[in-house]
Amino acid sequence: MTNRPRVALVTGATQGLGLALLEGLAERLGAGDIVYATGRDRDGLARITAGLADSGAEVRGEFFDVADPDRAEELAAALTRRHRGVDIVFNNAVMRVGPDDDPRAVVDHYAEVNNFGTTRVLRAFAPRLRDGGRLVVVTSALGTLSYLAPVLHGRFDGLATLDDVDRSVAAWRDAVRDGSAFAGPWPAFVNIPSKIGQVAAVRTLARQRRADDLPRDVLIAAVCPGMMNTPTSQAWWDVSDAPTPERAARSRCPFVRRDGAVRRLLRCGAGQDRQRTDSAVLPKPHVQVVTIWMPSEQVVPEDRTPGQIHEKLRGREPLT
Repeated sequence: MTNRPRVALVTGATQGLGLALLEGLAERLGAGDIVYATGRDRDGLARITAGLADSGAEVRGEFFDVADPDRAEELAAALTRRHRGVDIVFNNAVMRVGPDDDPRAVVDHYAEVNNFGTTRVLRAFAPRLRDGGRLVVVTSALGTLSYLAPVLHGRFDGLATLDDVDRSVAAWRDAVRDGSAFAGPWPAFVNIPSKIGQVAAVRTLARQRRADDLPRDVLIAAVCPGMMNTPTSQAWWDVSDAPTPERAARSRCPFVRRDGAVRRLLRCGAGQDRQRTDSAVLPKPHVQVVTIWMPSEQVVPEDRTPGQIHEKLRGREPLT
C-alpha cells in the first residue's frame, strides 16, 4: 500500500455510533487525509465539520440520504472524480424503531433505509475501493440466522447476488406490510430480519469479490455490535451498563489501519461466518466471507429477548 492520502466516508454520521466513528477516523487519520461526514441533517453536518476542524484529518460534510435510489452512485462517482477512488467506507445509516411503532406502518421506509440503502452503498462504493480499502457495514448482533426460524434460513443463506438479497428483503417487507408475516414464522421484531438481510448482502458481495480483493488487501465486512447505550436501545431495554457509542467505536476503527492486522485476518480467516473477537480459535482458511461479531459487556436482558419482544408485538392488537 502506498502512503497516499486516504479518503474515508461515514454514513449516518450526525449522531450515535456514526458520529463516534467519524470522530475516531478524524483523530486516527493524518494531515492530508479526508473524512466525509454524511447524513440528511445539513445543519448538523455543518456543526460537526466545524467542531472537528482541528482534527488530524480534514472533515467535510456531504448530504447523503441512503433511501434515495440514485444518491449512493452519484456520491461515489463524485468522490472518484475528486480522489480517484475511496479507501474507507463505514455504512452506518439506519432508521430506528421503538416499542410503540407498528411494524406494518414503518416497514417500507425501514427496509428502504436499512436494507436497500445498504445494498446501494455496496454496489456504488465497492467498485471504487482502492488497494487496501475497507468497506464495513455496521449491523447488529441480532443479524444471525439463529434468531430466525430454520424454515426461513434459505431466504438469506447462500444467495448468489445482491439482487437476490433485495428480492428476499422485499418479500419479507411485503409480508410485514400486509400482515401475513405475523401469521407465519417471521419474527415480529423487524430488526431481526433486517439485520440478517444486511449481513447476507455483505456475505454475498464479499464472496463474489474474494479472489480479486484478497491480493489487493481489500476488506468488505459486516461488523455486528452487541448492546450499546443509545436513545433507541434505552426505549427497549435498561442499557445503563452497556458501552457508549464512543466506546464501541474504538473497536471498529482498527479496521482502517495500514499495518498487517487485517491482512492477517484475511489470510488466516478471510472470512469465517463468525470471527468472534473474544475467541482464540483461528478461523478456517477455506471459508469465504468475513463477519465479525463484536461482543458487548451486556447482552440482551432476559426480560427483553427477541423472542419476548416478538410475543409482545404479536399481542398488541388484532391485525386488520
